[in-house]
Amino acid sequence: MKVVVGKPHIRGPVSLESQSTSGVGIAVSLSGSVKGRVKIYFTKSVALSLAGSLSGTTHESVDESTQDALREVANMIVGSAKREFPGGLTKISSPKVVSNTHDDWDKERNILVVPLQCMAGRCRLK
Repeated sequence: MKVVVGKPHIRGPVSLESQSTSGVGIAVSLSGSVKGRVKIYFTKSVALSLAGSLSGTTHESVDESTQDALREVANMIVGSAKREFPGGLTKISSPKVVSNTHDDWDKERNILVVPLQCMAGRCRLK
């Protein structure tokens, strides 16, 4: 699946009431030489398409099987990026499913947003 990376930008803290979308989010925490959290938000169409591509089957709902596939995608993305972090001492947590709305983390920090587009739709890496 071809993915087009949009222009990264910094978004300031947001209110918890703003901008929720349907779909699913996956979060991975970083500790060690780099601290923070990576959140990847998938629209439902992208989530189902990615899960289907990984499993070779059709997914019709965002169920546990779909979530497992998305956790694996997040693990691959963050694990690959981790090699580029300074110091070589960054650890990553197991990916977990999070709500697809903003949370306290978003409210308190400036966030780097990387828009992604594929044939199935959009997703955001934050």
